[in-house]
Amino acid sequence: MQLSKLISSILVFSSCAFILTGCSNVDPDEAITQDNVRKAAKSFDKNENVKITALGGSAYLIGKTVNSVKKRLESDYHSFEIKQLLENTRFNRKNNLELFGKGKLTADGVKSDAVLSQREKQNELTELSAYANYVKNVQRESSRELPLGSAVLAKGALTCRRFSDLEALLATEDTPSFNKDKNRKIRRKECHVLPKEIKLRIREIKKLEKGGEVYQTARGWLSVKDVKTKPSKEELDELRKEQTAVLEQLKNHPSPAFYNGYRSLLNLSDADKTRTELANKAIAINMKEFGEDWTTASKRLVKEQQAFNASEYKCFFQKDCSENEKLNLRMAHYVLTPEESGIKYGTLPCEIRKGAKCWNAITD
Repeated sequence: MQLSKLISSILVFSSCAFILTGCSNVDPDEAITQDNVRKAAKSFDKNENVKITALGGSAYLIGKTVNSVKKRLESDYHSFEIKQLLENTRFNRKNNLELFGKGKLTADGVKSDAVLSQREKQNELTELSAYANYVKNVQRESSRELPLGSAVLAKGALTCRRFSDLEALLATEDTPSFNKDKNRKIRRKECHVLPKEIKLRIREIKKLEKGGEVYQTARGWLSVKDVKTKPSKEELDELRKEQTAVLEQLKNHPSPAFYNGYRSLLNLSDADKTRTELANKAIAINMKEFGEDWTTASKRLVKEQQAFNASEYKCFFQKDCSENEKLNLRMAHYVLTPEESGIKYGTLPCEIRKGAKCWNAITD
């Protein structure tokens, strides 16, 4: 991978500062401490020290032994690399989305770790559009305030255009000057008296410092005392159900391009050459790691990718991204792990890619 080569080339320079010459090696089973960490570094070759530097240098070694480091170094460095790869993938996606939002992204400008064909880049651009529109709709529907219902305003109810006018007037309600202040505001057209009973939608409800509530309607602000009929619980329940229906519809039908890093390997098309190759490679990796045949390893991948899709939803809506992070790292592992030689690829399941000879991994 290009990313792996880039990391290694950068770290080889910093590793020089970590390795000191002229020191004798430590006992391979002796615990590495702050005092002997520089000697311990001499127990590793240049390539190992490059990886140790990437993992934290002295901080990585202290508390371990030379033998334990040698046993786990490759595994730890692989974990480091897949995290870096995932971070880079997310950076590219964020950059693509930002450019798309500004109307500056073309198919040729799509950034990706993989080498994509022109058709795949165009497909990526289409999916970015679908994702951006989906997120915008979810954010709009999520930010809507819940409806407050409608109220019947009594004939003669006093309403004021501004909340401050009504608040100031109600503050003098129990004083001799109330009627004088009320008539003055009516003359100035800051407030007015409703000539007849009317039903209006409540836009906002505010609490008064002295106690009580006021409503805002299309006719202005009025005291709850002048409300003849308040909205019923049944009315409110129905209104809120109608408003949240759009958001629930969006939640139940997420965008096909709905992902947080890597996209799943399900429902691939003819345009998804790179991801189809990755699906074959992932099955081969599962065959080796779990000692399975092609069919069993394929079923494992389908179940994993279905869980991956579900974790995207949970991460976006419920802000629980632990499972999604784990599965994204698994995807990075598939990308970074070298392709196995000598493995004959079988037919992909229909869940991954439909075709004349595909088979159903879940039911077959």
